[in-house]
Amino acid sequence: MWMARTSYLAAFVIMVIFTLSVSMLLRYSHHQIFVFIVDLLQMLEMNMTIAFPAAPLLTVILALVGMEAIMSEFFNDTTTAFYIILIVWLADQYDAICCHTNTSKRHWLRFFYLYHFAFYAYHYRFNGQYSSLALVTSWLFIQVRPSDRQLINTSSSSIHHQYLIINTS
Repeated sequence: MWMARTSYLAAFVIMVIFTLSVSMLLRYSHHQIFVFIVDLLQMLEMNMTIAFPAAPLLTVILALVGMEAIMSEFFNDTTTAFYIILIVWLADQYDAICCHTNTSKRHWLRFFYLYHFAFYAYHYRFNGQYSSLALVTSWLFIQVRPSDRQLINTSSSSIHHQYLIINTS
C-alpha cells in the first residue's frame, strides 16, 4: 500500500523536473533563435561579413535533444517523450499568448499541471502500460478550457434542474 503512495510522490517530482526543465530549455531556445535572427539582420544591414553566431543556438538544440533522450529513457518510448515536450511547449505558448484574464492566469496552469500529473502518475504507477492512450486522454482533458468546464457544469445542472427536479414535483 505504501508503494502506491510513494509512486505518486515520485511521479510528481519527476513531472516537475521534466516540465520545468523542458519549459526553461524551450524558452531559452526561443531567446537564442531571436538573438540569432537579430544578429543576422544586423550583419546584413551594416554590410558586414556574415559570421553566424551558431554556437549558442547549437548548444540549445543539443540540450533539447539530450533532454528528449533522458525523457525517452524514463518513458521507454521516444514518441511519448517527444509528445510530452510538444505538450509542454504548446501549454507554454497558450499561457503566454491566450491567458489574459485573471481567471485564466490563475486557473489554467493549475488545470494543466493537474492533468499532466495524472498522466505521469498513471505512467509511473502502471509501468507505462497503455501510456500512449493515457497521454492522448490527458491532452484531451488539457484542451477543454476551464470556461468550457463551467459551461458544461452549468448546462448539466440546468438540465438536471429543468427535467429532473421540476418533473418530480
